[in-house]
Amino acid sequence: MPPSSYQPAAPPVSVLRIIRGALAAAPVLLGCVGLWKWHGHAVDPAEHAMHAPIGIVAYALCVAAVGAVLAFRGIRARQEPAVRATYSLIGWAFAEAAAMLGGVYLLLDGTPWPWVLGLMVVAFSWMQIPADPAEV
Repeated sequence: MPPSSYQPAAPPVSVLRIIRGALAAAPVLLGCVGLWKWHGHAVDPAEHAMHAPIGIVAYALCVAAVGAVLAFRGIRARQEPAVRATYSLIGWAFAEAAAMLGGVYLLLDGTPWPWVLGLMVVAFSWMQIPADPAEV
């Protein structure tokens, strides 16, 4: 069979903005539940020590997500506009993963800083990877 000449069309910018907002909503809601759970409660030092490796991984994932966002920004810039939406979604998903792990750590341990840093990585990804496939 000869290769297809089908070229995928880029999704509308409004759809990409909705997806981007939905990707950010999950870690925000998870963090809000964690804040509500731990409001006014002290963390047991033994439990804090047990969850410390998860916190280290959460911070490391935030750093890795920043690197992934920058890498996918560069990869995305070299692609055709119809394919750029895919790389935008992948970069945003890395940032969401960092914020989600921070939210899980907040839920387990009550320490909000990995979650806050993850949300900052999400905001960074929004600044670095535009929703419009026509923008580079």
